[in-house]
Amino acid sequence: MTRENEVKFQVSDPDLIEQRAKDLGCVLESETEQVDRYFDYPSFVLSRHLHGLRIREFHGAPQSCDFKVLFYFPERPNDPWYVDENVSDFPVSRECLVSIFKRLGISNRSIGEELDPIELEKVLLGEKLVEAFRITKTRRKYACPEGMQILFDYVKELGSFVELEGSHCQAYLSSLGLPEDGRLKRWGYTSLLLESKGIFNQGNFKPQFERSPMWNVLPDEVTLYNAIKGGIVDPSQRRSQPHLQTF
Repeated sequence: MTRENEVKFQVSDPDLIEQRAKDLGCVLESETEQVDRYFDYPSFVLSRHLHGLRIREFHGAPQSCDFKVLFYFPERPNDPWYVDENVSDFPVSRECLVSIFKRLGISNRSIGEELDPIELEKVLLGEKLVEAFRITKTRRKYACPEGMQILFDYVKELGSFVELEGSHCQAYLSSLGLPEDGRLKRWGYTSLLLESKGIFNQGNFKPQFERSPMWNVLPDEVTLYNAIKGGIVDPSQRRSQPHLQTF
């Protein structure tokens, strides 16, 4: 039997489940407020192609500029999903931003050597991108016996979620009163929000990749995609370790 090390549920009564976690000996470790501001073209072309360009803020302070893309590699049938992620803390270097722009087909322009959040947003808006949507999340993180972690998230426009991480997820499900059939598929809050807005359809997601594995690869990413594929098929050619996570 496969042991799950991470499961997530959407819940209607997070306070009750949080109290049950405390009764199991779980201790509140941290509480964070996070806002992800996603930039896209008005047509949502990046989001529709599973590309995310965001400015991440913690407790109201900008922390990083992140760019990530979900690729699909049928050559790895057991887990074909691959998230290619570029994270740069502020100030963001010119080199980092130019590399992102190159993938988006934006020609190089006059950019300072380092950009603070205000300067970065000015550059993005100058390239006709807009702040398309936000993921606003409050997270309460609990440390639990047996090395388990329980995350309680409230996400604006989506609701409350509970995520279990560790090697004893199955044992905790019944203790917390979480239904076996209630777990969410492996999608992040970005995908869930886009689906709620009618921009992204999870039902068409996998079949579309199976028909055309490179349907969401932008024209200036083909070389990168093939380089990553080479590393997956032949580890000696790998450019970096695969970074797999929810999108």
